[in-house]
Amino acid sequence: MRANNSTIPCDKPFLDKLILKGSNLTYDRVESKYKLEDLSFSYLRRKFKSRENETIDITKDLESFGLTTNNGFLNNGGVLLADENPTYDSRVFCTRWNGLNKGTASLDAIDDRELDHQSILEQLDNAIKFVESNSKKPWKKTDDNRIEMPDYPSRAIEEGLVNALIHRDYTLSGCQIDVFMYDDRLEINSPGGMFGGGIVQKLDLRQIPSRRRNPQIADVFTRLHYMERKGSGFGKILDAYLNAPNNPDNKIPSFESDNTDFRLILPNLNYNNDQINGSVNG
Repeated sequence: MRANNSTIPCDKPFLDKLILKGSNLTYDRVESKYKLEDLSFSYLRRKFKSRENETIDITKDLESFGLTTNNGFLNNGGVLLADENPTYDSRVFCTRWNGLNKGTASLDAIDDRELDHQSILEQLDNAIKFVESNSKKPWKKTDDNRIEMPDYPSRAIEEGLVNALIHRDYTLSGCQIDVFMYDDRLEINSPGGMFGGGIVQKLDLRQIPSRRRNPQIADVFTRLHYMERKGSGFGKILDAYLNAPNNPDNKIPSFESDNTDFRLILPNLNYNNDQINGSVNG
């Protein structure tokens, strides 16, 4: 393949993508080695009940969701949503670092958790819980109510993690989603650049068309109303910061990508925020 002015051998991930593209397939549509009866889906069932008040029939509905094949096997998307999720390259690492920079886990990590062998829906919930447990949520009393002023808007956290889980490149071996928390920011790092190419820093974040690297699992998240088909996640993250009551300095998230990685950086709204000092409870 061409790289600038040179010709270099293709690596395996690049070849895998070419094979999928030539077969008109995405990773989550490829047939796995697991049959439906090999894995359980209690977490998926509970999420539909709690969010949609809908009782699903696993055998029937997984087929209608496009998560099983004609041969009676799960595709990779179905495996990612299974309780046991045996996909090695679908891990999520969460770390709360001490200070403003990453150090060594044994010395500089205040808290850490590895989310492995879980449905990606459970990974989403557990990653949100990790961020919330390592964040502060001060509040200010008003005449008839109170205003909560969390370090990070909850909508921005959820949208960022959903985006990472849906759009990560699961063909890349030895990778994971990294959720790094520092005193002043939260970073969500996901394997895989912008689907279809492009550098997000050069794009209008509110005009990026909806393109899904993993459409089968994206469809399930859409059915659960974690995301919309029109692809407005970036705008929701920006709006969550613009509408935050504790953002007098107009801090905004930043988005970075290259050919192999995507990074979302959410500023801590309460870091060095003079509005917070002495005026709130928490």
